[in-house]
Amino acid sequence: MAHPAPLPWYLERYGATVTSTPPEEGTLPSDPPPVIVAYSWNETDVAEQVSGYSANTHDFRLWSDRIVVFVDESELAAARAD
Repeated sequence: MAHPAPLPWYLERYGATVTSTPPEEGTLPSDPPPVIVAYSWNETDVAEQVSGYSANTHDFRLWSDRIVVFVDESELAAARAD
């Protein structure tokens, strides 16, 4: 049983611009964001739609859920250069 994640709420509190899509939608926008957070069961679907992103898996919440945080490495390098 999947439990809704409160990640958008937490991220918005830190000033992040947050956009959510339902997992069943299955496709990312043509210009995906620099950071994508997905459940581990969607990792392959997301990875097939992005290039140049690193993927890091993390434990999440009390129900042994796992999330994958995809980071656009070129955007990260640009942010570090600023």
